[in-house]
Amino acid sequence: MEVWDALFAAGKPLGLGVAGLHAVDVTRIEAGLVIPGSDYTPAAIDPGGDHIPTSAENQTTPLELNMHRFIDFGKKHDFVGRRPLEYEAEHGSKRKMIGIEVDWRAIVAASGAADLPPEVTPQVIRFPLPVVHDGTVIGRTTSVTWSPTLNKLIGFAHVQTSMARTDTAVVVDWDAGPIRTDVAATLVDLPHFKWRRAKDA
Repeated sequence: MEVWDALFAAGKPLGLGVAGLHAVDVTRIEAGLVIPGSDYTPAAIDPGGDHIPTSAENQTTPLELNMHRFIDFGKKHDFVGRRPLEYEAEHGSKRKMIGIEVDWRAIVAASGAADLPPEVTPQVIRFPLPVVHDGTVIGRTTSVTWSPTLNKLIGFAHVQTSMARTDTAVVVDWDAGPIRTDVAATLVDLPHFKWRRAKDA
């Protein structure tokens, strides 16, 4: 307790507070941070390493996740997946991750129409939901959650690169609770939360 009290005494001027795992999960989505399993499975997996359940739909490259800055193609030594990544960097990625904002009001309205209590789940939705544009499935969502900071229902959308444009109107095949309905959504830039210093505000 002494260490705990000392930590929070020192952190009080900085606004240090207590947060649970769910809060951390929400904030990492606001910040545009992905996690393996829920948001992606590495497309190149070391067979000698830990086994990660894979599916073709969920296999994703760092370039698709906008992690270009973490890849050093000038590195002298080889690394796992180097040649496929070099090819992808030259020819372009098939998919790209972008932010998505889902119309929570439509979910509430659909619940009311079905005579169900209006509810937008506060838990992170980790399973994929189809993203549709003009009647064609162009990708899927991952890590959709309610953001109390932004007052929006936000998440990640992994869509065809040609469709990964800010302000693109899409539809999400919503099947995350007692109802299933088509819900309007918009593709947006990441991160969802844009940090501004006090002097810049």
